[in-house]
Amino acid sequence: MRKVVFTLLVVAFLLYPLLSSARVIKKCDAFVIAVDESSSMNAPADERSKIDTTKNILLDINRLIPNLGYKAALLGFNHNTEEEGVLKSRVYYPLSNYCKTKYEKAIEKLEGTRCLSSLAFGIEQAGNILKKAKGRLVLIIVGDGIDTYLYPVSTKEAVERLEKATDHRVCVYAIQVGDSDRGRANLEEAVKTAGCGKVYTASDMNKKAFVREVFGYVVKVVKDSDRDGVPDDRDACPNTPLKAPVDAKGCWHIGMVHFAVNSAQISKTYYPLLEEILTVLKANPSIKLEIDGHTDSTGPASYNMKLSIRRAEAVKSWFVKHGISPSRLITKGFGETRPIASNKTPEGRAKNRRIEFKIFRYKQQIPK
Repeated sequence: MRKVVFTLLVVAFLLYPLLSSARVIKKCDAFVIAVDESSSMNAPADERSKIDTTKNILLDINRLIPNLGYKAALLGFNHNTEEEGVLKSRVYYPLSNYCKTKYEKAIEKLEGTRCLSSLAFGIEQAGNILKKAKGRLVLIIVGDGIDTYLYPVSTKEAVERLEKATDHRVCVYAIQVGDSDRGRANLEEAVKTAGCGKVYTASDMNKKAFVREVFGYVVKVVKDSDRDGVPDDRDACPNTPLKAPVDAKGCWHIGMVHFAVNSAQISKTYYPLLEEILTVLKANPSIKLEIDGHTDSTGPASYNMKLSIRRAEAVKSWFVKHGISPSRLITKGFGETRPIASNKTPEGRAKNRRIEFKIFRYKQQIPK
């Protein structure tokens, strides 16, 4: 017993990274692929026969189907190697758990026969299989769609009976091999009656898109630890505070507040910036904010030092007024000692009259 429990724990441990980094989109629970094997499928289609084209398409599709725990079956209808006038079918893969390798071997056994063809007959035979399945069902019909046998049930009636027998849980898809307009109309009638599905053309279908539409797919969930909208593998600034606006690299560039000459009054122009920082502070209670005041070189250095502190205190007062605890706000004044531009020009001096912000975050608190 202990050995079994240990094995299960090991399996769970190995699978956890895969399961936690992927999201499964499963479109159906069971499917039947029904292939027309009548004599018309021996006719050429492009560079090979229709039946060979069919097998190649299904082999490609089989390689693309995700392993999501389907029930599956493979049916050959209008299958009679001995006489034309008697419709028969052959089950190559009975309804059971989908296994990619076994299903591939079943596909390789498909063949064109001498039999006449009836799409309605094939739908009925597939229905006998599908009505035993649970969940969301898919019927995939592959063939030229041409009827050469006067079957007592029409294509529409056959689909209606199928829908009733499965409690309307079936979507019908068709892949037409060949270019018969009459066959296309017959297949479209089947899909239209089901009210769910689509007709594809073998010569130009996108197999990957078909598999995603019919069977489903696995979505890789990219990890974004700091929830800034930029995946970890592209995030140049990890651990960004919550609700901080970031650039394409995941970095938050905090702007500066600038002042008029000899002034510590905050211009309304900078309210949006302060509100941006306020939002981040409220979303991240563990953050402390350093507010650094600076001046240009106009006037005595001692006066500029005091002015830089007044500017920092003015910004601090704004945050306190808007609900931030004073204990989270650190003010410093640097006067004219740290210019970022030349003080020899008006433009340079305007850049130096500023407040810079530094974020100190002790612990990121990501809400669940």
